[in-house]
Amino acid sequence: MTDAQPNTLTNRLDEKIAEGMSEERELLKSLRDLLIKQDFDDQIIDQVTGLVGHLEELFLLVIVGEVKAGKSTFINSLLNAEVCKVGAIPTTDKIHVLKYGEVEKERILEEFLVEKQLPFEPLRNINIVDTPGTNSIVKRHGEITESFIPRCDLVLFTTSVDRPFSETEREFLSYIVEGWARKILFIITKKDIKEPHELVEIDEFVTDSVKKFFDFEPHIFMVS
Repeated sequence: MTDAQPNTLTNRLDEKIAEGMSEERELLKSLRDLLIKQDFDDQIIDQVTGLVGHLEELFLLVIVGEVKAGKSTFINSLLNAEVCKVGAIPTTDKIHVLKYGEVEKERILEEFLVEKQLPFEPLRNINIVDTPGTNSIVKRHGEITESFIPRCDLVLFTTSVDRPFSETEREFLSYIVEGWARKILFIITKKDIKEPHELVEIDEFVTDSVKKFFDFEPHIFMVS
């Protein structure tokens, strides 16, 4: 079982982000070299070169999971601030894109899309997307969540100890793995409501389920 303290998880995220950036930089450099060899227009080559230099600004971290899986609580813990509302009923009916800004402010980009600028250091290198629950009673919630995932660099897939890796979560994960081939970290939330031996069983259940249905070894972190 992987037991995640905030620093441990942040370090792991930093590793994944660095790994993703490195891979994308190499791909862009290869593309740039190919364009140069093929004698493409200098303006196009300059655009690709610019993408290499500004790749850090493009890293997108998307957090998904069912309603009440603990996504908002996890984001608050990750940023060490009360950024996302937490309540007894679903509180996220829009996609919230969290970005760095010197002054805290919010603006509505579209009907279901809100941008929040916040003065928190972790957001200098990444944008965090807080999504509506994948099992939300409002159909539009799932649609806008699914529209964002193909564009992201890393998915944090949240599931809670009181209902770990449900059937609807498994169905949604199949889209991520088979349809979009995104990199994934699994976050099991609410560990504080279970006994240690129960957490071991839950960790094993999620691990075995992912291996059985998707044929890969998941990276799992447990958080309160």
